[in-house]
Amino acid sequence: AVATPEVVAAAKKLPLGVTKTGTLADSSFPAFLDLVKRQLREDYRDEDLTEEGLRIFTSFDPILQMKSQAAMDDTFKKLAGRKGVDEVEAGMVVTNPETGEVQALIGGREAGFSG
Repeated sequence: AVATPEVVAAAKKLPLGVTKTGTLADSSFPAFLDLVKRQLREDYRDEDLTEEGLRIFTSFDPILQMKSQAAMDDTFKKLAGRKGVDEVEAGMVVTNPETGEVQALIGGREAGFSG
């Protein structure tokens, strides 16, 4: 079937539904994504990462990540008000003991900070 000029004109006005590609800063898990990005740059050329349409699978566990972040937040709440604690930073790496794969990673006190 051939579209009429009216149908073509109407279709051109419709949104494409394309979203902006996210960045590490846009993520809820920047420390983990930064780790993945650094590892990929060690193993691949930049051209391969941007031009080849790679699908990348990781060992990341978002539930474990959120529980780890909650545990760290609770620790900082318990320490709140103690002298000198406001400047204290912490990080956390959670690995699978059988494989050594990183499953969760916290880069600092702020959840949106990559470390």
